[in-house]
Amino acid sequence: MKHWFIRSALILLIIILVFSNRTDADLSDQELVASNFLTVANLDINNQDSANLQPKSSLFQISGLIPTGFQVESVRIRNEGTFTLEYSVQPSQMSGGSLCSNLELTVLKNWQIIYQGALADFSYSDQLDENAYDDLVLSLALNSNDNSLQQGSCSFAFLVKSTLDLTTTPLYDEELLQNQVISGTW
Repeated sequence: MKHWFIRSALILLIIILVFSNRTDADLSDQELVASNFLTVANLDINNQDSANLQPKSSLFQISGLIPTGFQVESVRIRNEGTFTLEYSVQPSQMSGGSLCSNLELTVLKNWQIIYQGALADFSYSDQLDENAYDDLVLSLALNSNDNSLQQGSCSFAFLVKSTLDLTTTPLYDEELLQNQVISGTW
């Protein structure tokens, strides 16, 4: 009688396992490597209004620019990441032909001129430590009185790009500062 009960219980267990579509195995493996460290970091560059530290997405919005006219704007470029990073600023997405090519840009950092020349030729790069920032003051001017520049339009963006090169594949973050310039009549 005992054999019959054990045999019946074993057959019942096999039937349950076959029709349940489940198996169970408890395996465990552990390997300890003492010299490996994992560090999590972030890369974030932020353009801020230098007056109130609010996010800034545009700089120059000029309507009616005339010869010898200019406008001054500022931006704070802040490293909100956890590593020292390289950053660069340069114009991109430029459209507008002759007005764009006649705009003059002056850029100051710490009240020292770091660039003065054609807008299209501007390129600047520097390093920012963790939680550090650079305040840039930019002046955009039209110094030509060529009549063909009247009622012209120039759209462009300043591309602010940060790069962190810790591996074979660098990390980067990009922000755009949009700009629109429309010349007047003279």
